[in-house]
Amino acid sequence: MNVVVGVAEGSDLQALWRLNHQVYCVELGQHPIHPSGMRVDRMHQTAAVYVSAKVDGELVGMLSVTPPGGGKLSTIGRIPEGDSSRLDLHDAAEVRLLAVRSDYRALGIYDHLMLFLMKYCAEHHIDRVVISAIGRQERLYALMGFKSISAPIREGDCMIQPMLLLRSDFDASAYRTRKLASMELR
Repeated sequence: MNVVVGVAEGSDLQALWRLNHQVYCVELGQHPIHPSGMRVDRMHQTAAVYVSAKVDGELVGMLSVTPPGGGKLSTIGRIPEGDSSRLDLHDAAEVRLLAVRSDYRALGIYDHLMLFLMKYCAEHHIDRVVISAIGRQERLYALMGFKSISAPIREGDCMIQPMLLLRSDFDASAYRTRKLASMELR
């Protein structure tokens, strides 16, 4: 299977919004289902960078990266006021909308997206990344080096866990050194 990962093009946005809706509204129940079958990202008009994963030209996975200073990070809003970790995130990027179509899960799409993300972070001198992890995926994120930075919260039917990843922790993780060691981005 040939997976092509790159910065999404304008023509990809409709497919991104459909996948966003399918995963976060229909499957996870984090947001209400919309009759259009699409959920436009609230960060769409900011500095967010959308990344697509395609197989045979068809969108099968995505993520969004908000670079430091690129807009309000939703993960910070999930950390209680007064929590010291809120103050320490001014130089962090945020990963959002990390999703893979259900019929392509467990086929390495996620791995390709993560490699692209970390390459992007290295190229842009971003050493810290936050994510609002879906609670049932917290173990997977921990394997990559993400660490919980606050108590989990409930959004809709989901438990959300704010987490932080240092690029050095990702590079040293067994996930990177064992599972992804032989992968190359195309």
